[in-house]
Amino acid sequence: MRVGVVGVGLMGGSLGMALRRFGGAAEVVGVVRTPDEAARAVEAGAIDRGSPSPEILAGCEVVVLATPVEAILPVLERCLPFIPPSAAVTDVGSVKTEICRGAWARLGRQGPAFVGGHPMTGSERTGVDQADPYLFQHAVYVLCPPPAGTPGGPEATARVRSLVASVGAEPVVLEPEEHDGLVAAVSHLPHVAAAALVLSLEGTSSPWVDRLAAGGFRDTTRIASGDPALWRQILLANREAILQQAGAFRSALDRLVQALAHADGEELGRLLEEAVQRRRQVTRNARGLLAPHPELIVRVPDEVGAIHQVTGVLAGAGVNLADIEILRVREGEGGSVRIALESESERDRAREVLERAGYWARVR
Repeated sequence: MRVGVVGVGLMGGSLGMALRRFGGAAEVVGVVRTPDEAARAVEAGAIDRGSPSPEILAGCEVVVLATPVEAILPVLERCLPFIPPSAAVTDVGSVKTEICRGAWARLGRQGPAFVGGHPMTGSERTGVDQADPYLFQHAVYVLCPPPAGTPGGPEATARVRSLVASVGAEPVVLEPEEHDGLVAAVSHLPHVAAAALVLSLEGTSSPWVDRLAAGGFRDTTRIASGDPALWRQILLANREAILQQAGAFRSALDRLVQALAHADGEELGRLLEEAVQRRRQVTRNARGLLAPHPELIVRVPDEVGAIHQVTGVLAGAGVNLADIEILRVREGEGGSVRIALESESERDRAREVLERAGYWARVR
């Protein structure tokens, strides 16, 4: 396919890189703000050609709108005269109801068919310089097909689904309203909660607060580092669903606070145990739609190349990793790494290999 990407930043750039690297497109063209941005995107490997003019979209079979949420519908309006009527148009916005309903109303029964899209992946960093061709690997990618009876709708949906599969993502079909309710719970409200947790430190005057904010605080508030302008758009666009979910969050927080206020250890323990079990259920497939893998926890020293040495030991023994994640790092003391293997037998073999090499490793 010939694919056009409008907005070649983190998401659009990563998609272009993935399409070019893994063969999902014969050519990727980009609509950018300036010629300098076009040159930078070409140099980064995100697109083959770029231009500030949407005329470059002529002949594209798929057009991806990868701009901030509030710009998607205006950009669609601007680009529409140059998009072939037979093309499939999609987006990567994290809110779907407003965008899909607006696009379907604008396109009606003429012109290209619009398929809403939202890859459930990303980064708190922005720009094509942060783009990553592996960003979509094994990520859930939500698709919202146009209403039944839309001319070219099934063909457009199939074309976008093919594009999603070509970059290694797993397509999941949802209605726009269902999508917005779900992401309010698992993505948008967590961002609000992370921001609130950081803001709650405003009244803490101790100079030690920054030094004591260790892994728990860092991990819980990481997403609060996201681009404020981008997140302002997202939260406002999905405010009704977020406000509804915020009620459930407030209720859960109130139950924990009440248990603390009454020194009710039994209720507090029950709620914490319930949270442990629920989180275990939710994160069982946290790496997208991959089946859970047998895992090891490995302690590593705090020294240059420590993780490389661990993976080198495993590679030397012919052990293939399914996944790897840094869990904890303490400067001067080392940290822990989670390693996922393809099978229990591979996990046991990896543990044996690592222990022979002098590493502490345990089954998770």
